[in-house]
Amino acid sequence: MRSKIEHQVEVFDDLITRMKFQLHSEDPICLTEHNMTPGQFLTGWILRNYGSLKMSEMAEKLHTSLSTVTGLIDRMVKSKYVERKRVETDRRLVKIHLTKQGKKIIEELQRQKLRHFRVILSALSDRDREIYLRLMRKLVESLDKNDTRI
Repeated sequence: MRSKIEHQVEVFDDLITRMKFQLHSEDPICLTEHNMTPGQFLTGWILRNYGSLKMSEMAEKLHTSLSTVTGLIDRMVKSKYVERKRVETDRRLVKIHLTKQGKKIIEELQRQKLRHFRVILSALSDRDREIYLRLMRKLVESLDKNDTRI
C-alpha cells in the first residue's frame, strides 16, 4: 500500500508535467516569430535580469556545460541577439551581453509571457493567488537551497 506522500508525489508529478506542457505550448508560436529557441529565450532573459556574464557564469545559471553554452551563444551572436566583449581589466575574459535588438525581442517576449500568465492566474481568486505564490516561493527556495536537479 502506498503512503500518503507517495500518492502526493505522483499527483505533483502529473500536475507539474501537465502545467509545464501547457505553459510551454505557447512558447514556440511566440519564439518562432523571432527565430528563437526556448534555450535562447532563457539565456536572453538571464542576461536581461543579471547583466553581462562570463560564459562560465551563464553555464552555471543554465545548469549546463560550457560547451553547450558556447554553441548557444554562437547562434545568438549570429542572430545578433548577443555580443561578446573582452573585459578591459583582464583581456583574457570575455563577457556576453544582449544587443539592443536582443533586449528589445526579449522584452517583447517577456510581455507576451506575462499576459499569458495573467490569463492563467485570473482563474484563481486574489487569496488563492497569494497562497499559490507563497507555496511556489517555498518550493523554489527549497530547490535553490538543496540544488535539486532531475
